[in-house]
Amino acid sequence: MLTARTFKDKKGRTVSKRPKLQRLVTPLRLQRKRALLSDKRQAREKAQKDKAEYVRLRKVRATEQRASVKARRSSRKSSKKAVAVAAAPATA
Repeated sequence: MLTARTFKDKKGRTVSKRPKLQRLVTPLRLQRKRALLSDKRQAREKAQKDKAEYVRLRKVRATEQRASVKARRSSRKSSKKAVAVAAAPATA
């Protein structure tokens, strides 16, 4: 699996050199790299999906909140009108 490079040194001796083990690109290292990149990609996609869901949920809740505030204001206005209408004939 290790490829050796054979050459002659200055004194004419035959010398062979092999690459350092930690520098080798082996099929296992490539597999681990693919798995790591796949995990990163999946995490990124999940984060995007979760963010989209959160934005959608916030939009729905904001709409509900606006409707609730509008309903409360409307009920206050109508109750004030009813009080004013009921009070108007009594004073007249």
